[in-house]
Formats: sequence, C-alpha cells, structure tokens
Amino acid sequence: MSHYGSILDETYNPSNEGVYRIFINYFDNPDMIKSKTVNNFSIYMNRVYGMLCNEQRYIVAVVPEDGLQIGNIKKLSTLEWVSFQTRTSSERYEHIRSFVYDQKRNDPYNTPIRLVKRTESHCEYISDNVPITLTLIIPKGKSMYEYQPNGTIASALETYNTIITIRNGL
Repeated sequence: MSHYGSILDETYNPSNEGVYRIFINYFDNPDMIKSKTVNNFSIYMNRVYGMLCNEQRYIVAVVPEDGLQIGNIKKLSTLEWVSFQTRTSSERYEHIRSFVYDQKRNDPYNTPIRLVKRTESHCEYISDNVPITLTLIIPKGKSMYEYQPNGTIASALETYNTIITIRNGL
C-alpha cells in the first residue's frame, strides 16, 4: 500500500497545526536558516531586525534532526518544531540575515496567559485557551519577580526571553 502515500509519523498530531499557525502568522512566516545541530535536534534561526547595539534578537525553532546541511533555508511554516523560542543574545550569527515583522495585538495574540511556576531562573505560564507552555527566562541580574502573574501570548513573545512548548491533552 505504500504506493498510495507514506504512513504518517506516529508523533504527528494534527491539533498542533493551530498552534504552529499562531507563530507562523505572528512573525509573518519568515525564512529560517539551519544554524546547528545539538543533541539530535536541528536548530533553525532568523534574526529580528532591530537597532540594538550589543545584543541581537532571534526567533528559534528546534526540530528533530533532519539531516540537512547547516545553512539550509526553510519557511517557518514547514518546520514541525518541538520548541519555539524568542531569544536575545550577544552572539551574532553572520550567516543569518535579518527579517522584519509587525507586532500583532489582536486574537489570538492577546490570549491571556497565567503564571503557574516561579523560580529564580524562569517563570512558567500557561494559557487556558491554547495548549502551550511559555517559559520566560529571567535575565541575569534581574529579580525572580521580573515578570507579572498575568500577560498575553504577544507580551511573552516580545520579551525575547521566551521558550514555547506544546502541551498535549488540553
């Protein structure tokens, strides 16, 4: 029967498509450049255009190792990520060009998130409407109370200290 198509990967979950679409649309589906491979994962990145002097803002999609070469370019919409991140780094990846997007404040980006765990290194938030966990990393030298108990998906993304994972079973 394989001549009728391939069997779907058993880890594929069609309900994740809606979650992926939130981030694809928020960032206007940019090109993502494979930057490295770490612990059986491929890391795809792109730099957000900005005027920061010493730091760069990146979006990062972590996908299972795909065997492609460093420098390979894919649209965000083609990546089935296990973790999506908005990060600030002093490291500059010269092979990555910048992209521009317009911040969104309408649905679903204004969806409320609430704090469920606070530590000295990070705060974890969940949404009751979208099956994601948002981990906000507390910047070095800042208080564990750097982040408010409530926010929105957009406000979390715009901190550029955020790691998003999909929660199964919402």
